[in-house]
Amino acid sequence: MNAKLKPARLDALWTMDVGDFPTALAWLADGAQLVAGTGAGDVCLIAAQGGAMRVIGRHENGVLAVAARGDGARIATAGQDGEIAEWNAHSGDLLQRRARRQWVEHLAYQPGGKQLASTAGKSVDLWSEAGELVHSFEGHGGVVAALAW
Repeated sequence: MNAKLKPARLDALWTMDVGDFPTALAWLADGAQLVAGTGAGDVCLIAAQGGAMRVIGRHENGVLAVAARGDGARIATAGQDGEIAEWNAHSGDLLQRRARRQWVEHLAYQPGGKQLASTAGKSVDLWSEAGELVHSFEGHGGVVAALAW
């Protein structure tokens, strides 16, 4: 059976200029805000209604990963500066920063939000809500290419 499908069409609902190319995106659970990281290092919160944007922080040399906690209270960002930052998703205030020995490529919150996983090269780290390293899984055969909880 050879059925011809009509080409799909995507309509832009809104666009946003974040000042540089976006490198990582995540929606907050309620869909009210989009978190965007940029190649220049800006961490931006963008309102879904109206598109108001505010820059809440930076990572030197660029953002590589963003994650939104399931309850919508926190967002995590990471970048080539080797730091993981956690922010209050509502106020944009910095809650904590933790250093890693090399750039951090991926982030994912545990479904309950009590732990954050990060990858750096061939390792996966688990962090507590207080920002303490809980466990590090080292020695993967290659670079960890993706992370999901």
